[in-house]
Amino acid sequence: AIQHLNREFENAIRAGRILPMTAHCGMATVTLVGEAIQQNSGLQARLVRLLSSDGINAEMFVESSEKNNITVVIEQRYLNKTLHILHQHLFK
Repeated sequence: AIQHLNREFENAIRAGRILPMTAHCGMATVTLVGEAIQQNSGLQARLVRLLSSDGINAEMFVESSEKNNITVVIEQRYLNKTLHILHQHLFK
């Protein structure tokens, strides 16, 4: 799939508008969804602090354009720990 995408976007890659796509094994995504996310300014920064204080590096954060969900990409080995941290601090 990655090779196909890179061929599809070959012109943009050559022009330097985008970088070639790569895939990373051993990653997991966790998504927080709900209306309360829109009203909770600074949630992404809070997530970074919560995870990093427990030694979990968030590889990427994505927030939807509607601002009703946030997805974080982490290493698969930290998935259970991440879920525990989020549940403990956000869903009391």
